[in-house]
Amino acid sequence: MKFQAAVVTGASAGIGEALAVQLAEQKTNLLLVARNQTRLEALAQHLKNKYKVECHVLAADLSKAGEARRVREWCEQNKFPVDALINNAGIGQWGELDKKNLVANLATIDLNVRGLTELTGEFFPLLKQRPSAVLHVASTAAFQAIPTFAVYAATKAYTLSFSRALHHEWKAHGISVTALCPGPTKTEFMSKAHISHLDKLAEIFSMDAASVARVGLKGLAQKKREVIPGFLNWLTSKIVQFAPRTPSEIVSGKFFR
Repeated sequence: MKFQAAVVTGASAGIGEALAVQLAEQKTNLLLVARNQTRLEALAQHLKNKYKVECHVLAADLSKAGEARRVREWCEQNKFPVDALINNAGIGQWGELDKKNLVANLATIDLNVRGLTELTGEFFPLLKQRPSAVLHVASTAAFQAIPTFAVYAATKAYTLSFSRALHHEWKAHGISVTALCPGPTKTEFMSKAHISHLDKLAEIFSMDAASVARVGLKGLAQKKREVIPGFLNWLTSKIVQFAPRTPSEIVSGKFFR
């Protein structure tokens, strides 16, 4: 399944940037969305020069109410024929939940849950105009509760459940929905979430962003409900789903500490 025009959120770095690059390789025109306009513009110029595609940028903070509508309105006003929505923007905050990090965790919910839901809903009228696809970037953290990473894991569980439901709900409208559930990925996320101390422990599961993006786009093209990049990540997610919850939560909590 080839796409004519895609919106990619969180496109300024990491998995989002890798998704944008690979879509451009496939000659998909792009609207890149993130907060960092300087990075977006540099990436857009690179993709236009190298792959000869349309590549537009829109600086937006999707954690804020109304920003998703602004992205949709840009597409309508510029007659950008979206047939792929890539919901990649997301953040996380490591540490036990307390008053000190409550603001950061609420911001995580605002972006990972409310922002993702709002953008998806805003784009439904555009997506149903033609055969389309939606990719939601979740995480292997979606499959279990994680002490010290409680809010992030909960938001990714929401993303996965939301995606699974829409996968069935939107079929009748010609829209496929896929959840991409990567494990640890070599991006800026670990340092921004303050879990760089786990880099060495996570190395056995780690993948580079380009490999994760490749798996995600393949699953999207094949209209899969969900994809988990990497055999060990897939195996671990399956074990967690069938293991007794209390022991698995204790083990994950010790790992993340």
